[in-house]
Amino acid sequence: GTCTWITDHDQFLKWRDSPKDNILWLSGSPGSGKTIAMRYLIETLRRWLQQRDHVTGEFSVVMFCFCNSNDWLRNGRTQILVSLLSQILSQDRRSFRYLDHSELEKYISSVKDSPQSSGEEHADFLWKCLSTILKRSKNLSFWVFIDALDELSPNSRIELLHHFTGLVGE
Repeated sequence: GTCTWITDHDQFLKWRDSPKDNILWLSGSPGSGKTIAMRYLIETLRRWLQQRDHVTGEFSVVMFCFCNSNDWLRNGRTQILVSLLSQILSQDRRSFRYLDHSELEKYISSVKDSPQSSGEEHADFLWKCLSTILKRSKNLSFWVFIDALDELSPNSRIELLHHFTGLVGE
């Protein structure tokens, strides 16, 4: 019952039950339990969505990323975007229909040609793919959890926040 206070909190329930896009921001000091709380929220929300979606016939995609400044796979916006896209496409293969296949082939080819690159040159393309899917998937609801944003480089953090807040505000 360590984290149940979060899911019982009025602000969480308002966020969860809102019919429009919203951002729920948890902040706290290092070591205060934000990562544990996020894991709890992801699992609790998944169970709630499974029950809700079963009744309503809707479909929801829950995505998450745990940033880590010491792990190159989890410390840049490109890696986060790849992770989120992979999660969407593995949970709902129909989302591929919203992507330009020739652009995807160019992206895959460039990654194969220079596997050692940081991939930051691909961030705009990946963001375009992610935002296209999020905007065009009218029968899906998306829930995105990102932990430890403070562990990203300042530029990556600012870019991600800018893009997500812009998408939510549309």
